[in-house]
Amino acid sequence: MKRVICGEETRAESILESAPYLSLSRISKDRQTTDPSGQLITGLTPFQAALCAGDVEMCQMMEPYIDQLKNGREVRQIQFREIFPQGLEESVRSQKLAASAFDFRPIVNAITSATDLDVKAVLEKRDNGSVLCETLDIFRKAFKQCVTDELVYNPYYLLRVFEIYDEQSDIWGGDKRHLFWRNVIGFVERFMPVCYAQAFARGIYYIVEEDVALARSLNLRFGGESLYPLNFDFPIGLGFDYALGLTDGALLQPQFAPLATDGLQVELLTKFISSKNTRLGELLTGSPAILSYRWSYTPYQ
Repeated sequence: MKRVICGEETRAESILESAPYLSLSRISKDRQTTDPSGQLITGLTPFQAALCAGDVEMCQMMEPYIDQLKNGREVRQIQFREIFPQGLEESVRSQKLAASAFDFRPIVNAITSATDLDVKAVLEKRDNGSVLCETLDIFRKAFKQCVTDELVYNPYYLLRVFEIYDEQSDIWGGDKRHLFWRNVIGFVERFMPVCYAQAFARGIYYIVEEDVALARSLNLRFGGESLYPLNFDFPIGLGFDYALGLTDGALLQPQFAPLATDGLQVELLTKFISSKNTRLGELLTGSPAILSYRWSYTPYQ
């Protein structure tokens, strides 16, 4: 299980070569483990854990090992339906609704109305008792609780904050744009499963536009620094000092945030998520799934 949730595909496969049954072996609910983002994993099989993370490549690697087992294909489909009891398309629809229902408006409004001194305090990690500091703390607690309660990783929260960033970027400018990039987008990115973190680290642009295979590395494309481990004890790193973009895979320097990207990052992430959903559907059907994953976004007024 640990190899799967840590995105170590090669090491996971080496285990399955001699013990393919482990892919469908369920962790009892009195035992638990956590993935590198801190998400609790319990009561799942390794195959289901990969499904919940949206780790299509890991699932595809497991598929032939599972199908060689007696009734393996049938059990695999049963376990798939346990994760998506209403079907994959309905699960995606529910995820979009959940992302739309989460209210980012308070933190957006707090940033918009904040004074330069209050923004500077946040960027310097000082709590000066401002409404902005209080609202940011409330946002972090609410979002963490929201995603902790969800079994399947929901990438539409991430898509939404990139959309908000583009919508508000010209309105905010400078430090306010940087604050949202670093402290909101970066914080949402902290909860990505490893397969998403690996894609961000190496550059989603290259996966989507140049058809480069997912590299099972958390070392950033430029600079070589590792994205993990996250620090859970102190407000440092991803979500506090920086956020990751989709176009270059770079660790953005703390003093910089990109300008509005004319929807480029939103477009890349939309394509990336859609491709994952389509390939997940193929795992169940054995053939290309015809699914609708169009995402509609209403800008804040």
